[in-house]
Order: sequence, then structure tokens, then C-alpha cells
Amino acid sequence: MSLVNAKCPNCGQSLKVDSAKDAAICEFCGSAFIVEKAIQNFNINNTVNVGAGAVVNVYSNVSDDFVIEARELKKYRGVAADVVIPNTVKIIGEHAFEGLSVTSVTIPNSVTSIGFQAFCNCRKLTSITIPDSVTSIAARAFLGCNGLKTAGPIGSGSDYQFSWKTAIPDHAFDGSGLTSITIPNTVESIGSHAFGGCESLASIAIPNSVIRIGGGAFCDCSGLTSVSIPDSVTNIGSYAFARCNNLKRVNITDLSMWCKITFEEDALSNPLSNSANLYIDNKIVTNIEIPDSVTCIGACAFTGCCGLESIIIPNSVLGIGNLAFKECSGLTSVTIPDSVTSIGRSAFLGCRSLTHIVANKEIKRRVKETMGITGTTSSSVGCYVATAVYGSYDCPQVWTLRRYRDYSLALTWYGRLFIALYYTISPTIVKWFGNTKWFNKMWKGRLDKMVKRLQEEGFENTPYEDKNW
Repeated sequence: MSLVNAKCPNCGQSLKVDSAKDAAICEFCGSAFIVEKAIQNFNINNTVNVGAGAVVNVYSNVSDDFVIEARELKKYRGVAADVVIPNTVKIIGEHAFEGLSVTSVTIPNSVTSIGFQAFCNCRKLTSITIPDSVTSIAARAFLGCNGLKTAGPIGSGSDYQFSWKTAIPDHAFDGSGLTSITIPNTVESIGSHAFGGCESLASIAIPNSVIRIGGGAFCDCSGLTSVSIPDSVTNIGSYAFARCNNLKRVNITDLSMWCKITFEEDALSNPLSNSANLYIDNKIVTNIEIPDSVTCIGACAFTGCCGLESIIIPNSVLGIGNLAFKECSGLTSVTIPDSVTSIGRSAFLGCRSLTHIVANKEIKRRVKETMGITGTTSSSVGCYVATAVYGSYDCPQVWTLRRYRDYSLALTWYGRLFIALYYTISPTIVKWFGNTKWFNKMWKGRLDKMVKRLQEEGFENTPYEDKNW
């Protein structure tokens, strides 16, 4: 039996056939084919010229160029730096190009998904074209691709060109070396972790077409210094701007629309949570008078807005959401009318400078309560290390740890001793090392394991008000 290379005339998959036979069954699509025709099909289509005199075998799944199984590109083994992926490929598999010295990649319309770390650490990759057929991109697909500096629609001349019209997929640019991005004004949603870990991205303008920003969309963008959020945005997902430690400028155009945005309640969904300043029409805001059109100040609306000094709330407002003004460290004065009947959890927690409260007696009491001022010893002084690691005092992991502190450690004398020592030492440690990568890396693994164990023991990860003890 003499096995030779062939290409199924029906599904296009590469295979080995017995040249002595007249017909065979494709192992991929199950259809019958004429052997001689399949061999001819392979010989005609098995090469493509990709420029600079380089020729790549694009169909043989046993060659040293492309390994393709069931329409999934498992590995590129070629030597050509400019790669054109064959149009028989539907999936670019995990690690398919990881660490290779390719400089450009063209992806055909047949591809629908790109696997985990598919192009990870392709440090020489300076050009890639992705069609709109690609709707799924796994985490870290472009991690370490530092040569991809610019991104934009096909025809923009960017390093990373794409055809997405209405939605940027999850993880689209996750971990890449982007310094700038042009988002088309037809895009309505930005996927989860779409720009996560893009440490070189300094600023971004989100078009007025965008309605939702997904969870973790810009997390760990440590170089991000400014962002503009349009009036069209109504929802920002969990951890969307977590650990954007240099983000100092958040620009909006309509304060009433900003108050209505649904921020998922981990605080880090709001870009202001990075101790940023709020700008309206590019002018910094320190004193705010909420518009009469607002009936409720949403959860996390001004979390971390360190430049805010005073706020006047009109009679139209009936409620103030959870964490609404949390960590507004510069806030000194607030005016709250009698119309406000509810003030959410930790709404003014961390407002250390707030001394002037214009409101009736009951509202004043509630404001002080949400600040952690209750007249008794409170445990709400903070889980310093955990807060530094997870980026927020109000997030699922820290809620679990706070419950453990209040309902386990605090019940014994040695537990209370540990808490006292912890609150004596940890603020200084966090002040010195809290923003360093090694500190967060060292503690995160330990805390993750502890949180997992505590949750298995029954300590919940839902929103929590600290217990007085």
C-alpha cells in the first residue's frame, strides 16, 4: 500500500490516501471521493506564495508547515515569517504560534475562533489581519505581542487590523503591546478583558455608539492615564478598570447620564475608583450640583473621585446607591435633601474629610453610619493587605475575608489579638509595598487559596456590612 498526500474535494481537509484505490471515505467529513481527483486537488492547492520568495505548504497536516486536524490549526511549523493561514482552517488552536518569529499573519474568513495564547510572545509580529468571522478570542491570545502597537479597522493601516462592526470580542487585545486603538463608531459593546493588560495603552476614546463595557475590559492597563466615557454607555462590568493605577482623568459630557450608569458593585467597574479626577467637557470638577433630572444616584457613581470637594443633591433625588461616594477622600461638604429616603451600603465609606453635612438628623446619622462612624469600635477600618491585592474593600474576596474576621477570629481572645496586631502593622506595610508587583504576586496566591477554603466552609462572598465588635 502506497500512501500519498491528498486533499478532500468536499471539505478541503488534508489526508493520506492509498494511491492504488479508486475511491475512499474522508475521515473528517465522512463523504466519498475519487482518489485520483483528491491527489490532483492537493497538488494544485498545497502551496501559496507569501512574498520574499517564501513558499509555505498550507494544506498538508503531516508537513513541517501547518498541522491541521478537523479544521483546527494545531501548530505552525514553517520557517516563513509572513504567514497566510489556509481557508480550510476554522479554529486557530491553543499555542499554535506561541513564541514564533512570524512577522505578519493573515487570517481567512473561514476562521471563527482563536485559542488560548495562540500568538503569545510572538515578539516580532507587527501585522495581523482579523476578519469579522472571528467571534471568539481566548485569554492571552496576543500576550507579549509587543510589536502590535496600533489597532483599527481594516484599511486603517494599523498593525492589528480588524473587521468587527458592532462588538469587540472578549480578550480581543488581551496582553498585547497596543499604544493606541481606533474603535469604529458602529461598535456597541466592548468585550470582557478586551484590552486587559495592555500596559502601553495611555489613553482611549470610546465612541458614542458604545452601550456596554465588559468586565475587566481595561483591567491592568497600568499605562492608562485618561479615558473618555460617552453618554451612550449604560453599563460597565465588574473590574472593568481594576488596577489602572495611573488613571487620573475621566472625561464625561453629561452628569445626569453618568449618575444613571449601572456599575457592577465591586467599585472597580468605575474608572474613578483609581483615585482619578472627574472632568466634564474637559474641565476638572471639584464642586458638583446634581441635575434635577436625576432621581437616583447610582451605585459606585463617584467611587474614588479624589478631587471632589462638595456636592449638592436636589429634591428630585430619592436614593443614593451603594458605594456612591466611597473613598472620595477630598469631599468636605455634602447637602442632602429630605426627599432622599435611602442611602446605600458604604455610600460614604472612606470620606475622611467629610465634616459638613447639610441634612436632617436622620440622614446625618445614616451618612455617618455609612462612613463607618457609629460611636462604637468598628472593624470597618479595612482589610489592608487584601484590599491592596484585590484593589477594593468591597469585592467578593474581601467580603469573604471580612466575614471570617467578624464571625470567627473576633470570637476568641487570640483572634482579637491577631486582629489588633494586624491593624497595627499592615497599614505601614501596605503603604510601603502595596503598589509593587512582587507584593501583590506574593500575597494573591495565598489569599486566593484562603478565600476558596473559607467559601467552601460557608463564608459567603456577597455584599457585607462590617460587624461592630
